[in-house]
Amino acid sequence: LPDMRTLARLALLLLAAALPAQTYPTLVSPRLYEKVDATGQNAFPFSGSNQFSYQQLHDDLQGRPRFIHELAFRINLNTKCSARTMNLTLKLTTSPNTSATASSTFASNLGPDVKTVISKTTYNWPAQTASLLVAPFDFKLPFWSSPFLYKGQGTLCWEVRIHSNTQTSYVMHDAVSTRSHNTKATFGTGCSRKGATLPAALTANLTVGAATNTLAC
Repeated sequence: LPDMRTLARLALLLLAAALPAQTYPTLVSPRLYEKVDATGQNAFPFSGSNQFSYQQLHDDLQGRPRFIHELAFRINLNTKCSARTMNLTLKLTTSPNTSATASSTFASNLGPDVKTVISKTTYNWPAQTASLLVAPFDFKLPFWSSPFLYKGQGTLCWEVRIHSNTQTSYVMHDAVSTRSHNTKATFGTGCSRKGATLPAALTANLTVGAATNTLAC
């Protein structure tokens, strides 16, 4: 969805001989939100009782070819969720469209290199407690045995089909909704001075606009 994109971390397989046990580089898309909470939240596609398909396009990876062997996601700031089990199918492709020109007809967003990297496979995702710190990317969809070769010559698109999900209530995942915004990250918990009702806090505010970015602590 162009106006509400679930924040995704892509595990990048640079060497075809790399093994899952090895350390591998990762990339957050959009990269700007690697360590700060993004601008919105999105319950789809990994919660709720409905069985449905979902597509997302990433323009920011153009010109950066790579093998991709995992997608990972995080929940929204100060959100908790129970453990869940999902059965899903995942496809990756180079789309002929951008996120701004994506078609509501999903098939029109798929390129000739479309590949099913996960087919009707069950995944168990852990529970997570609410925290004022930016959540880790603990919710992973690995496909080590069937990586996708993204040649960087267009927009990366992934499409997931949720066949079943034990998480029938909505869980908000971190998502991007607009380019112009203000977001805040909190670093740890400080000490409380005598008579204070709340501990001291150190925060960083990131203001992003069309032309300028401002970081203030």
